[in-house]
Amino acid sequence: MEATASQIITGYFPETKAQQKTFTEQLIEHTLSGYVSPLKIEAQIKSLEDVVKLYRSDKRIKEAVKRDFEMEYSGQNFGTMGSAEFQLKEVGVKYDFSDCGDPVWHSLTQQMEELKERLKERETVLKAHRDKWEYLDAETGETATVYPPAKTSTTQVVVTIK
Repeated sequence: MEATASQIITGYFPETKAQQKTFTEQLIEHTLSGYVSPLKIEAQIKSLEDVVKLYRSDKRIKEAVKRDFEMEYSGQNFGTMGSAEFQLKEVGVKYDFSDCGDPVWHSLTQQMEELKERLKERETVLKAHRDKWEYLDAETGETATVYPPAKTSTTQVVVTIK
């Protein structure tokens, strides 16, 4: 018999920081000792991350959680359930200045966009050079030795769930 999603969540997932640590250490130990395939676990963890993102971004779930909080902790901004603490607060506050009619803001925004574009173009030029080169500033007549940008990277296995 296959377990349902709610059975998996309520039956197997750690609920406290201590349980999270123990669960993670056991998973690492099983992986490193060869009991489970590192690739299989990596695929499952990636899939679980995707599930969490999909679940927590669903507007219906956000509303259901808020509604349940308001029923459970009526008139309060804080509550606890087991080892979890819940707090009702404003998050992700954003301001839209585009309709304020402020000419200074519009001018600064335009300048910033132009500078971002110029910087992007300059970075493209710098990435194209493989060796140092001499740069002559046409306005000042000054020269500078310019080196290619430093490049760092890390090689790792990237998991994509289809």
